[in-house]
Amino acid sequence: MKDCLQFLFKSTAEGVYAVDEHGKCIFFNQKASDLTGWQKEEVLGTQIHEIIHRCRKNGTIYPQEECEMLGVLHKKSAVRIEEDICIRRDGTFFPADYSAWPIIKEEETLGAVVLITDITGRLNTEESLRRHAEGLSFLSNTATKLLKSSTLSDQFKTTADFLYSVAEDAIIAFNEFDPGNRTLTIRELRCTDNEREILRRILGRNVEGLVFNFTEATRGRMIPGKLDLLEGGLYDLTFRQIPRSICDTLERELNIGDVFAMACAVEDDLLGTATILSHACGGFLRNKNLIESIVNQAALSLKRTRIENELNIRLAESERFAYTFSHELRTPLVTLKSFLGYLHHDIKEQNQMSIRDDLNRMENAVVKMSDLFDDLLELMKAGRKRNPLEKVMLKDIVDEALKLEEEAIKRQNVTIKTSGENISLIVDFPGMVEVFQNLINNAIKFMGSQPNPEIKIGAIKKGEETILYVKDNGIGIEPQYQHKIFDLFEKFHPEIAGTGTGLAIVKRIVEHHHGRIWVESEGKGSGTAFYFTVGHTSFP
Repeated sequence: MKDCLQFLFKSTAEGVYAVDEHGKCIFFNQKASDLTGWQKEEVLGTQIHEIIHRCRKNGTIYPQEECEMLGVLHKKSAVRIEEDICIRRDGTFFPADYSAWPIIKEEETLGAVVLITDITGRLNTEESLRRHAEGLSFLSNTATKLLKSSTLSDQFKTTADFLYSVAEDAIIAFNEFDPGNRTLTIRELRCTDNEREILRRILGRNVEGLVFNFTEATRGRMIPGKLDLLEGGLYDLTFRQIPRSICDTLERELNIGDVFAMACAVEDDLLGTATILSHACGGFLRNKNLIESIVNQAALSLKRTRIENELNIRLAESERFAYTFSHELRTPLVTLKSFLGYLHHDIKEQNQMSIRDDLNRMENAVVKMSDLFDDLLELMKAGRKRNPLEKVMLKDIVDEALKLEEEAIKRQNVTIKTSGENISLIVDFPGMVEVFQNLINNAIKFMGSQPNPEIKIGAIKKGEETILYVKDNGIGIEPQYQHKIFDLFEKFHPEIAGTGTGLAIVKRIVEHHHGRIWVESEGKGSGTAFYFTVGHTSFP
């Protein structure tokens, strides 16, 4: 029996030791040695309390008489102690549970057996589960607050606050991406007052509102859904648009260690970025997964709000359109009704000349109605994803648009000058052809009495941005009308043919390409220049 017990205690996965009635160690199995670092020969015959039990979790030393494990020698009953500590040979300790049983023969206590269980793994699991539950609760709270934030501004502020609360004393910036301008603007900054003052002193301005040009090469360094370490530090974070010497000064004075960045995106739709500057004394971000989840939640919320804003804009446009269209349609309908009455009278009078005139006017009214409906259909299609985006040369787009307007160009004897044709665009090809065709057609119609009509088409590079243009030397646009030039059915020259939808269509197609369009003219007789951008451009 004794041999069986010896074998059992030696082979068990738990640490086991035994003491005599005085607390001296008489057995110490291999697992106990593995756990504590003490060899059996070093422990046998010693007071085991002084070896592995001499202090409590708070570090205070206590005598053997107060040792609960060895208290079974006097109580003569088993005891269970949970979440205590066991001291290793090197002075470190690990969390442990103990179970102790007295060895009793004929009512005499001969000693005790103590089982040691290392609970490090269990406590780590419990801590991980606790942190996971706290993280889920935090994310639930984050999602709720983001949903309650009705504006983009509120959502940027809320996200920055949440990031700052979990990023362990780091500097936080949450930035908005403008797909039209291809820029990134710092909307929210979270840091100490002292750090903010350092930034203001070195940069010479407030950080909020700082704008950086954003390139596809830059985006390639940021992984959607993942917080990424930027090896180049602040210099890479600012897209190398702030001198390296200033970035080095900022890193030194702010005690910056690691610089992290993350794209705030829903699939391929970039909405902004989150940047985290951890201090040299901190470094590793313990809540990295939680930070990534917050940014991903913010992306969904920002996307939802942008869609809602766009729908509200479209709804307002639809209401204006319905009113304007009904007004425009009323004119030819009134004409038809009036001349139908005249026609009945003239038929009765057999006035052939008046009958022909009535029919001509009615036909013109029908043609105008047809043109209105055709333009309505074009306007409804404009801006929709009718065709996949593809990489094409500007020359191919311009050539196709010029072919479509070839007859009008020859009739008006217009000189066409092109430049920047080697630029490549990632666009909806038919849609972009329609943009250039409408702008060329508009230029031809408003040449006036210009003896040497000329249209210039091309592209210019401005920083990281490529600006496309169509310029003419026609009648120009007076400043007071320029802000309304892209409105639906706006006609400043009623004597010139057209329904006033062409430029509204152009604007919608450009906006679909995440671009912007504007007009420049010094006024009457000075010509007009239309400038616009699209999301993706590159020179060879």
